[in-house]
Amino acid sequence: MYRNLSGPRFLSPLFWGCVLSIALFGNACTAYLVFALGWSELYSEGELLESLQAAFLVLAGVVYLTLAFAAEKELRLAFLTGSLLCVSFFLREVDVQYYQLPAIVVMLGSGMGRNLMLLLAWAALAVAIARNLKEELPAFRHCIFSPAGYILMVGGAFVIAGALFDKELLPVAHHACFEELAELDGYYFVLLSSLVAQSFNGKPKATVFEKQAPAACR
Repeated sequence: MYRNLSGPRFLSPLFWGCVLSIALFGNACTAYLVFALGWSELYSEGELLESLQAAFLVLAGVVYLTLAFAAEKELRLAFLTGSLLCVSFFLREVDVQYYQLPAIVVMLGSGMGRNLMLLLAWAALAVAIARNLKEELPAFRHCIFSPAGYILMVGGAFVIAGALFDKELLPVAHHACFEELAELDGYYFVLLSSLVAQSFNGKPKATVFEKQAPAACR
């Protein structure tokens, strides 16, 4: 069993005020530049918004990977799942075939090669989880229902909203702009989730949860 180590600073109005203020300020600036000044190139393929999305995902993926190496055994796969999720989103957003990269990188980062690589990676992770399901399920459950997990779910909701704009299921002008903004907000919360998870414990074995002390010690 594990207990949540969430600190009060991550649930305080000041913390959430700062988080939401940054997101609102970024959205407001982008909306002004696009709708008032006509800077539609901001949300074009490979431009500023997509570059920020890629940066957020790289940072989040690195943080989750660092946590996976530092965490207790039962939590490693949960953090690896977060890192692999960031890699999947990154390869979805970045068209590596348009960059001057080695042929093997282009092959694995786009098209059928990308899909096959991600399929194998997710399958290997699923097998690793299934082999130790009794220990992994409680760890995943506690990670999901923690402040970091809730923030990650908020990010997922924004990414889903972006997909709805992409498919034009939400009919609005400049739907591509709203798509990129929703995805940017989503990846911002994904990054925030990884940083919150990282900050729960400053010890070398960084983890969101620790084993409960025996009843006699409580």
